[in-house]
Amino acid sequence: MTQPIDYSRPVELTCALNADKTVTRLIPVLLVQAFAIWLLVALALGLMFPHVAAVSLVGGIIVAAAVCVPRYFRKRDELRRTYGQLQRLILHPGGLRKSDDSVVIDMPWAQITRFEYRNSALPPMRNPTLAGNAMRPAASAALRHAHTVMGWGIVGYGLVTPLPGASARKLKFLDELGRSNLRNGQPHQSPDCLIFPAEFEPNWPSGVVGAWLRHYRPDLVLPALER
Repeated sequence: MTQPIDYSRPVELTCALNADKTVTRLIPVLLVQAFAIWLLVALALGLMFPHVAAVSLVGGIIVAAAVCVPRYFRKRDELRRTYGQLQRLILHPGGLRKSDDSVVIDMPWAQITRFEYRNSALPPMRNPTLAGNAMRPAASAALRHAHTVMGWGIVGYGLVTPLPGASARKLKFLDELGRSNLRNGQPHQSPDCLIFPAEFEPNWPSGVVGAWLRHYRPDLVLPALER
């Protein structure tokens, strides 16, 4: 028999995302970057050693691998730390609190305005580099694929607070997206705060998050996950 939920006590949900699965989406981006690096290095070595083709071929492969392979594992380790230790969703009588490696979002139940089917992944913080004009469409397509994860989000008025020790680069990027001043430690109130509960509970409308929403906001119609 299922125990009744005590809505007077906070509930903390850990992140349900898988770092290995997330970083796998970056493989096409890394492959494009690796090819661009190989091409540049191979051309440079080809000019330096025009009579030894193997030098440019092998040298390009070595440099490309030396750059892209560590980048893959660094990103994987970063995501494992974020998902495993930092990314949390707390449900409490006052509302929702979502935290990650950079900010905390507080959204009162009464300030939830709607649900929206949106991309839950942040756009890339920089455009493709090391790719010439001929490769830029492929690099851009790979980036779009890596940074596209569609899902239902909870939208409402909320307060975004930067965390001590957060990456200044990421806070600056968030400032550019939301017209805030997080990088200088200033909290930001926004009417369009966005929390994706599927990051913590894949079938959230029929789970814990859905139960709390129905309890505190019975006027809202929860979305169906099939789309």
